[in-house]
Amino acid sequence: MSHMTQVSLEIKSLAELERACNRLGLTLVRGKTKARYYGHSTMTCDHVIEVPRTAFDIAVKRLSNGTFTLSCDFYGQEGGILKQTCGNDLGLLKQAYAVEVAKREGRKKGMSVTEEKTSNGKIRVKMKAVV
Repeated sequence: MSHMTQVSLEIKSLAELERACNRLGLTLVRGKTKARYYGHSTMTCDHVIEVPRTAFDIAVKRLSNGTFTLSCDFYGQEGGILKQTCGNDLGLLKQAYAVEVAKREGRKKGMSVTEEKTSNGKIRVKMKAVV
């Protein structure tokens, strides 16, 4: 049965979420309040992440503490495309968000920040103090 699943990831910055989306070819549409899922159903939210090649979206909802949570539907063919693009349980989106947050924090501390993709698909972020 299809339903929207809340993904365990605490989003504190829409700017880093938007950069993470861009890395994966996704589009964060700020202020769009209806996320699409199975059977032409919609979920009310604060923002929507549009995923190419699928009619399913990722809902971005603001929580009372000011952070955001993500919900999406992994059901059927459309949900399969979402999984392919964003990873199981949105793992690729989570990774991209974590990289963007780490890079921001390093730069805030005046460090030089670089990243590289390893042969197993992981991303390594290197920070070096600027003297």
